[in-house]
Amino acid sequence: MSNGHGRTFVCTSYASRVTPTLIGYVRMLQQHQSGEHTIVGLAELFSVSRAMVYRVLERRKTTVSSSTRAGQ
Repeated sequence: MSNGHGRTFVCTSYASRVTPTLIGYVRMLQQHQSGEHTIVGLAELFSVSRAMVYRVLERRKTTVSSSTRAGQ
């Protein structure tokens, strides 16, 4: 996209930030919430460390609590 002055701007909409990694994290959260897998099972399934699984879950918890506070 150009602004007419020779500069090109990159679209930074939400859709352009959806990556395979983000999709994997969403799937990880869904499977954890449904009770399909343990933390160890998720780590093995997604080929990440247990610490990474805990970080993803913690980020989700932090995001949910901050969005809840913003709505009050």
